[in-house]
Amino acid sequence: AHLPMIRAAIRNAERLAISYIDPQGAESHRDIRPLALEFWGKVWSLAAWCEAQRGFRAFRIDRILSVTPTGETFPQEPGRTLADYRARHDRPESIAPPDEDDADDLDF
Repeated sequence: AHLPMIRAAIRNAERLAISYIDPQGAESHRDIRPLALEFWGKVWSLAAWCEAQRGFRAFRIDRILSVTPTGETFPQEPGRTLADYRARHDRPESIAPPDEDDADDLDF
């Protein structure tokens, strides 16, 4: 349900405000820079730079409660780009793709 809005934000480099629920049922609100959508066979995830956590995160799409475009675009800053995310993700010590029951809000 949120995929078209997320895809548009990725294309336009637009910050998003999301409400997200973790596996324990706790809701959080994040301002993110959406970078890419990834499909892991059963689960879609959103690779993003989280402004509050100052790091890369992967949010499971099925746990995103709401998506609000902020109207603010973000620059391509060193250390916060899709290339940087992929470089970290491809390292052997990075976290594996999320499965159905895996914790989300993965930290890279």
